[in-house]
Formats: sequence, C-alpha cells, structure tokens
Amino acid sequence: MGNDLYRSRLGNRLNKKVLKFLSSLEDDLWIAQEDVIGTEVHNIMLFEQNILNKNELKKILISLKKIKEKFTNKQIILDHTFEDIHPLIEKWVIDAIGIEIGGKIHTGRSRNDQISVDLRLKIRNELNSLSKKLFRLTEKLLALSKRTINFFMPLYTHFQRGQLGVFSHYITNYISQILRSLERIDEIYKRINLNPLGACAIGGTSININRKRTAELLGFEGIVENSIDAISSKDYLFETLTCLSLISIQFSRIAEDLLIWSTKEFDFIELDDQYCSVSSVMPQKKNPDTLELIRSKASKIISNLFTASMIIKAIPTGYFRDFQDLQNLLKNSLISYFQL
Repeated sequence: MGNDLYRSRLGNRLNKKVLKFLSSLEDDLWIAQEDVIGTEVHNIMLFEQNILNKNELKKILISLKKIKEKFTNKQIILDHTFEDIHPLIEKWVIDAIGIEIGGKIHTGRSRNDQISVDLRLKIRNELNSLSKKLFRLTEKLLALSKRTINFFMPLYTHFQRGQLGVFSHYITNYISQILRSLERIDEIYKRINLNPLGACAIGGTSININRKRTAELLGFEGIVENSIDAISSKDYLFETLTCLSLISIQFSRIAEDLLIWSTKEFDFIELDDQYCSVSSVMPQKKNPDTLELIRSKASKIISNLFTASMIIKAIPTGYFRDFQDLQNLLKNSLISYFQL
C-alpha cells in the first residue's frame, strides 16, 4: 500500500528524493510507543461512542498490542515508502485485520492532533524522568553540604575574593537553583498535560467523539479548549525547551566552577580519575574532559531553543510542516540533557 493510499488524489507518486527530504520516519521512533497508546485510547473511545463494535475494538487492540511489543523488543522493520510513523502504524493494523476494520482506527482524528497527543505524552514522561534525576541530585548535594559545613572557602565577586564562607553554603546555592527548575517543570507539566485530541486537522470534527473521555483515559487533566490553539500553538514545546535551557545554563556554570577549582592554580578540589582523561603526550596531566563536554552539550541545548524561536516566529496561525523540526529539536535536547 505504501504512501500511495494517502496520495491517491494526486496524479503522481512522491519523488524519492522528496520523500527522503520530507521523511521523519526514523525520528518518529522516539514517539512511536506514545502513538500506539494514543491510538488505543482513541479507539476505546470510538467503541464507547458506538462508532466501533466490540469485535472491531478487540481486533484493533490486539493488533496494536503486537505492534507495541515489536517496538519494545526492537523488532520493527520500517517501510521507507512512508513519510512518517503514523500512517505506517495504521497500515500495519490494516495488514493484520483488514481494511474493513483497520481502516476505521483513524476515524475522527487527524495526524495533526495525533502528533500533538504523542508529543504531550512523551514530554510528560520525559519531564517525570527529569524531575526524578534532579531530586536525586539535590539529595546528593544536600548530603555533601552536610559533610562540608566546616570547610572554609573564599566567596567571589568579580572573580576576586570577597568574603569568607563555607563550602556547604556554596553547595546549597546549587540546590536552590535546581529546586526552582523543579518548580518550573511542575508549572509546565500542568500546561502540557491537556488533551488536544478532537481538534482533528484544525477545526474539530462532526463525528460524535468524546474529548473528555480520551483525556481521562490518557491521564490528562483536561482538554485544549480551542481546536486552532491545539494544533497551531507550539508554546508547550517552546516552554519545555526554555526550561531545559535554563537547567543547562545552571549545569554549565557548575561545570565551569569545578573546572576552575580543579586547576593547580586554585587546587580547591580534585576530580575523581574515572571522570577524567589523560593527555596523549603528557601522561602526568589529568584533563577534566567530562566537565568540558557538559559545557558543550549545554550550548547545544541552548541553541535548540534559539532555533525553535526562529521556526515558530515566522509561521502564521495554522499547521505547517515546519513544526516537524521542532520535534527533532526537543528530542535532541532531551537526549543531550540525559547525557549530562
């Protein structure tokens, strides 16, 4: 079937080079599990609205479960005639149970609201993972602070020694910053945790769907009330990138402090050997490569925020393919962050 099913109204097939240019298939693997979950919930709702019968729903859910297991076990073979993962999953269902039933799974839904659901579910999971890691970090820092309450050190202004302090005081400064980031994550989470399903392409659908029910099943706190807003506005992506950038700035500054303090000129701290490398010609040197790469990766995350602002600012209200690159920016930022 390939992508021809979705291009049947057009005279010619998509040029192979153009298909490669448009394709997000490989990148979409990042949200494939969420896409299956969103489709499961959408079809449960269709059954409850008497749009699907019990037998149809059973066959659809069994086929989606098998697809999800293949994703989990990394047994998926991608069909590169498809531009993205969403119609490919639909094709796999149709291949498994036939067009008469499988062709109904997308009823009352567009790829536009489908992708928005996938991203909101993915971001929600990633923010939960990020919060756990930040809480664990604050616990480590708090323990370090308790051990160093009597370790004296200079406090700097203008990179000049200003007042006498203790290392514990300095460490709790990091904790304060991280706790503010956790507050921001909590605020963003509330705005992300809303259901865009039902917005369809942009103007809603005349099919008798139940948006509140899909919100309930997906664990969303409510719905995005305006269908244009649900499809067109990407501030939830931008907010997430902003939060990641702020955390990156904090981590980069921490890395810079540790880099300076580990030099022989300062000699405040010694970095553990397992986080350092040695020079190829000067084996007596211990290089803080881990900290240096933290600075570099933080820069990439911050630059992704700037790139996102350049993409969003030039787009009029509505849905445009430009948004596809926002997903990549978010994915790359989260991957880079979890490497920090």
